[in-house]
Amino acid sequence: MTIKECYEKMGADYENIYSRLGDADMIEYLVLKFTKDTNMQKLIDALARQDYEAAFMAVHTLKGVVLNLGLTQLEPAVVAITEEMRGGKAPKSAELLESLKDLYARTMMILEDYRANK
Repeated sequence: MTIKECYEKMGADYENIYSRLGDADMIEYLVLKFTKDTNMQKLIDALARQDYEAAFMAVHTLKGVVLNLGLTQLEPAVVAITEEMRGGKAPKSAELLESLKDLYARTMMILEDYRANK
């Protein structure tokens, strides 16, 4: 599987990131580095503590990474949750958060599979 095929399997926008970076090796490096990103776990942990300021910072950072990497399959949920939490507010939609967790887990599974089989 190529990195482009990996993006397609994730439902992500390879053409967008390729048009900006123009280097498949760099895209691969960056998206595999994303597997080490801790912002999703920071979001979950902060929500468990009801620390909505820290949760907002984590989801806002995650949103930036998702948008920059062209991970469009995560974009609707992460953008919506970021907007819900703007100003340090609790998220309104538990379903939206669960959707993000599921999409994120699927994305990580595909990326780890890509890493293991490249």
